[in-house]
Amino acid sequence: MTVIADCSIRLLPDFMYIKKKTGLNKFSYRSPRTSCYLIKKMSKSITIVRGDTDIGGAVACNLAKNPNLKIKAIVVDTSAPEVQSMKSCNVEVVQNSLKDVNTIKDLLSGTDGCFIVTKSDFTNPQFVEDEIEQGQNIADACAAAKVPHVVFNTQLHPFKITGISARHLVAKAEIEGYIRQIGLPVTFILVPCLYEDYLNILKPYDMGRGLYEIVIPMGVIPFNMMSVEDVGDIVGIIFSNKTAFLEKTLSVCGDKLTVREMAAYLSRHLAPTQFKEKQLTAYQFAQLGQPWSQDYANMFDFILRVDQRYNLQETRKICPKTQTFEEWVKRNVGKLKQVFP
Repeated sequence: MTVIADCSIRLLPDFMYIKKKTGLNKFSYRSPRTSCYLIKKMSKSITIVRGDTDIGGAVACNLAKNPNLKIKAIVVDTSAPEVQSMKSCNVEVVQNSLKDVNTIKDLLSGTDGCFIVTKSDFTNPQFVEDEIEQGQNIADACAAAKVPHVVFNTQLHPFKITGISARHLVAKAEIEGYIRQIGLPVTFILVPCLYEDYLNILKPYDMGRGLYEIVIPMGVIPFNMMSVEDVGDIVGIIFSNKTAFLEKTLSVCGDKLTVREMAAYLSRHLAPTQFKEKQLTAYQFAQLGQPWSQDYANMFDFILRVDQRYNLQETRKICPKTQTFEEWVKRNVGKLKQVFP
């Protein structure tokens, strides 16, 4: 089993991640109950690329809560639901194809920080090449514009670690390698699957009569997840504490539960609607027929093989209000009951 380091992890030349035997690169905290990393009063401009994604949109709206920040979001798809949400949060939204480095550079000119998230379009057979090219264009534009702090939403490289090809993870890991190669001033953040994925890509199957099956091939192995809202909080803390987080890689999460435990929380708070775990293998998941089925099956297989050690305690030291899965369910009962009547 490959072991992944807690919270701050080291990137070896061949992209292999291993747990440090001594001296984990932990941060210094004032108190175990409160974070020493706070959103400071700062007059800065932050640019989000791409805001037309769940993580990008959430980060943009979260940062926009700070009246001292000017937030710009670069989007490719102006019809994405995140666009209207960002506009309602007073985020400046601009469209760009992200195919031309010079036009991206112009949009980044004068920005104090750039949060980069790339999108995997599973309906596009060539999405890996397109995503990597887009990520490299953004990185080159950041370098040309001399952006002083970049935060990139990265992932582990499953193919180089185990030979498993989950393409959406591979693309982001390859972009990370390029960012390191050109020497951007960067913080990397690894985000697990989102609680909000239960509303779309991991939506439980309606079995009728108020029963839903959660189809995630993790068996009895606990599963790392977190809320997209909390990603926004953490990115805000990173930008306001550049010295503490520059050249660090943060592996964050909000909860670590088995699928059965998540089903129990959903059943408890959405009663009389009930949820249960469907036992299946990664191979069976790959046969579900969705554009992402094979890649997600490979991702789950990778997670089962590799202990990634997302660190709950360290995440809450950085952002104490990070939600557990049950807290997220309780806060979103109304929305969840509309989706799962």
